[in-house]
Amino acid sequence: MLSSASSPFDIQKGLLAGADLYLTKPFTGDKIAKALIDMEAIIDEQ
Repeated sequence: MLSSASSPFDIQKGLLAGADLYLTKPFTGDKIAKALIDMEAIIDEQ
């Protein structure tokens, strides 16, 4: 999930709604790269 809402409550709400990852805007290239690595690990587990 990508959102501008970045409070801990918003992040928890997004994850509870079913998001595997929660990225907040603005984001950096490093955050996107880490998210891709994390998603690859999630896919490999499934």
